[in-house]
Amino acid sequence: MTISAPTALPATLTLTYKIAQTHPTELRNIDVASIINPAGINAQQFLLAVKAYLQQHGSSFVPQSFDRFALFKRITITLPPILQVSKLKLRNVVRASPPIAAVPGTRNHGEHAYHDFALIRTGERNAVTDGTALEGLRVAQVRVLFSLPSYYSAPFNAAKPLAYIE
Repeated sequence: MTISAPTALPATLTLTYKIAQTHPTELRNIDVASIINPAGINAQQFLLAVKAYLQQHGSSFVPQSFDRFALFKRITITLPPILQVSKLKLRNVVRASPPIAAVPGTRNHGEHAYHDFALIRTGERNAVTDGTALEGLRVAQVRVLFSLPSYYSAPFNAAKPLAYIE
């Protein structure tokens, strides 16, 4: 379980992404209990992963169970051309949203949870994928797309979206 931010790529590759400029109303101020709840997002190690991420980036701030996060529903990533895949499909939409309850007496019928899988670039070495198009990548399930609360004292660019992956 880790927190992943957009990472540096080799100079020959560029990666761009699009994400909502504002968080959807129903995904603002989500408490940690809702994020780790097995009936909801089920991101059991979320708080520990955020703590580890902050420590890795030099922040002494300790996240607490009463903290609230703003979540995103999806991120659209523009991929570099990958010969082994296609020159045409260069957009990848990754969804990570909790279930949203229906509102009785309205047209809102609720939404199912979405937790897409994605290939994540890591520094891990895997002898099976060395020398292949999958070298340096691993499959992960994206559980939460979020931004850090503004009151977190982070010495790095905390405005970028983060992903909690398993």
